[in-house]
Amino acid sequence: MRKRFPAVAGLFALVLGLALATPRQAAAQTSPITLRLGVGFPLGDTEDSAVLAVGGEFDFPRRGQAQLSLSLDWLEVTTQIGPFENDVTYVPLLLNARWARSGGIYYGGGIGVLFADDDPILDTEDTNLGWQIFLGKWFRPRIRGDLRFLASDSPGDDGVFMLQVGYRL
Repeated sequence: MRKRFPAVAGLFALVLGLALATPRQAAAQTSPITLRLGVGFPLGDTEDSAVLAVGGEFDFPRRGQAQLSLSLDWLEVTTQIGPFENDVTYVPLLLNARWARSGGIYYGGGIGVLFADDDPILDTEDTNLGWQIFLGKWFRPRIRGDLRFLASDSPGDDGVFMLQVGYRL
């Protein structure tokens, strides 16, 4: 995965550039679905590499102060433990609450299920409670940027910081 990091970073920069170059659209014409693309930086005491993070989010109709949404992401982490390399796939399915501030800034958190495919050769899988906190900004009615922290049982070992760009369909 380390060899793919320049390609992932280039793809991230391309998506961000295209997103910011798109003309402004009326907010009323947008759908409740946002697609996200970004990079993740795993924590822990192993030599984990940066990961590609893709996902989507569905906003429920707003009721009250918080915007509720359901998000589904896909991340693949390559872990190096001694001479062994292992790919771990994370698929979090989370119910989120987001609060808006002035200037397009928002913050929130989510909780749900984190599916992990630890070793495709041994076919080991794990399902845990997953959670996230995030801070973001709407740059245009359809374009947003997120800084997220996603974790499960042990945030210091399985936590992932993510930088993502979202595009609302």
